[in-house]
Amino acid sequence: MLKKIINARIVKYLIVGILTVGIDYSTMYTLYRGLAVNYIIAVSFGFLLSNIFQFYMNFFYTFSIKEKKLLKIKMLIFWIAVIIGNSLALGLIVLLKSYITNLLVVKTLSLPLSFLYGYFVSKHIIYNTDFYRYLAAKSLISKKYFQN
Repeated sequence: MLKKIINARIVKYLIVGILTVGIDYSTMYTLYRGLAVNYIIAVSFGFLLSNIFQFYMNFFYTFSIKEKKLLKIKMLIFWIAVIIGNSLALGLIVLLKSYITNLLVVKTLSLPLSFLYGYFVSKHIIYNTDFYRYLAAKSLISKKYFQN
């Protein structure tokens, strides 16, 4: 049962996630503590840099995408998902920041939401070929991507 829940893809996603969080935190911390930038801007830049890293690592490592023909479309879908996910996380951070003054604690409390949202969207939308086949069937993207 546990082996079915924890598979190689989830482990890879978790490894990429840990590295992503490291980039996110170090960027946020450097801007917020080191350069005295407003916490919302610091959090937003942390999200931006870490999500660029995360996209490419998940594309080539976690989900091992070999075909690059949908890269631009996947990147567009990814950035739409990032905007939605980061807006949710930032909203939670702003809410929690009104109760907890330590930004690192607040950021850490937002991580489970970010992880669950990111994994679900990555697995079922961004890196899922069936999703793009569906978009092509509905004529939302070109069918040429699926012709042999």
